[in-house]
Amino acid sequence: MSEELCHQFLSDRLISLKYGKRVFTRGKDMLSVDSSIMQSSFTDPVSKTVNHINNVLTEERIKDVGLIV
Repeated sequence: MSEELCHQFLSDRLISLKYGKRVFTRGKDMLSVDSSIMQSSFTDPVSKTVNHINNVLTEERIKDVGLIV
């Protein structure tokens, strides 16, 4: 798809993007993504989930809840 849409090999296209050498191809059919990129992808959603749960836990109506699964 990279060759068809961008007229570049995927490996060349990845180098030109903001992730540079942190995302690269491995062979013909594998993509390697640096762990820092993956962590940053989950930071905001996890933080929002934790904040929401903290807010819910402070509500009076659930003061007797002993377990959350």
